[in-house]
Amino acid sequence: MNQFRAGRPSGPDQEATSGYATTAVLRRANLAAVLAELRYGAGLARSQLATRTGLTTATVTRLTGTLLQKGVLVEDAAVPSGSPGRPLVPVRISGDYVVIAVHIGALSTRLGVVDLLGRVSHTEHSPHRDSSAERELPQIIAAVRALIARIPQTVIGIGVSTGGWVNHQSGRIIEHPTMDWRDVPVTGELEHATGLPTRVAANEFAGVLAERLFGNSPHVENLVYLFVGNVVAMAALSHGRIVQGAHHAAGVVDHLSVGEETAHRCRCGRMDCLNAATSQMAVVADATEAGLLAPHDTDPMDHLLEAADDGNAAAAALLHQRAHRVGRAAARLIELFDPEILVVGGTLDTPTYLTDIWAGVEEALDSRVTRDVQTLVRAPSFGNQEFTVSPAAVLLDDFYRDPVDYIDL
Repeated sequence: MNQFRAGRPSGPDQEATSGYATTAVLRRANLAAVLAELRYGAGLARSQLATRTGLTTATVTRLTGTLLQKGVLVEDAAVPSGSPGRPLVPVRISGDYVVIAVHIGALSTRLGVVDLLGRVSHTEHSPHRDSSAERELPQIIAAVRALIARIPQTVIGIGVSTGGWVNHQSGRIIEHPTMDWRDVPVTGELEHATGLPTRVAANEFAGVLAERLFGNSPHVENLVYLFVGNVVAMAALSHGRIVQGAHHAAGVVDHLSVGEETAHRCRCGRMDCLNAATSQMAVVADATEAGLLAPHDTDPMDHLLEAADDGNAAAAALLHQRAHRVGRAAARLIELFDPEILVVGGTLDTPTYLTDIWAGVEEALDSRVTRDVQTLVRAPSFGNQEFTVSPAAVLLDDFYRDPVDYIDL
């Protein structure tokens, strides 16, 4: 079961050094080591793979032969080796195997097709007709099955991300307060309907995994991911492992102070809580009250962003204020976790609002800023594909630790 280790498999040629383990277990570990090196997209020759993994060239040749036969790898054109002898023939991961990505948002569901390298080949988006789990989950399942039926690649599994409290080990959404979903067995329902392995995680955990697997800084071992959408939450990667907590509930930042009183009273009674001040729902409520949005708008945040981009000063002011407050809260997380990178995902990933986030961080940290804030605090690596790559990464994290669980190798 997925433990969100998010690390790289060990490298030494275990077929020669671990006499206590079975050949099958060692082979699985070695296959994972080879694929981990190819996960970054560039083709590598067998000799290069042997050097990087610590496996013998003979072992790498056997493993890549199996992966080529199954279509997981393809060969590139031969290139000169730079020394006398045969040219090098790089191998790379093909696009023939894919994951179905499912992001269950508060107002809509996004589906996508993502290959083993995190590349998106298809997306679709449908608003919720009825947010209840009893009505909406069957609709999501039907859409997933229809998508699987019409794509040509081999689907190895389904990755799901959503807001709220998710127990990834049981595959259940324990509580999604904005949708009023409680104890929903998402993994079990999707696996029963499709026959495919399914993994589910909260948005913030999915975001960390996506950055770790396919992001712009794949070797980072200490990272904080702050998700600011209809829900606000964070996840931390510490020395290559995600901090989950005893009940899979680590990352609750609802009541982190934004440093000032706001127009919204939190359910705890305070007026400065992060979720009540900066969630998408809070900003939409402010915009609706100010007459910037029509009541019951089906795409309120998109329309607010469009208004700001079109020069509406009031809309822009709301979004700038929100980003600045997020920056102040991010400063607290930087102090708590000392990350190499803090990623702000959700709906604040444009350069305009990143500038406000940086300003909020600098204001909160004042003279204690010891690193370049613009290098430390970043947008997600995937732009408008964040909600497709992230859920796929929940499944692909598991795949890269043991590919034999997903492909008959």
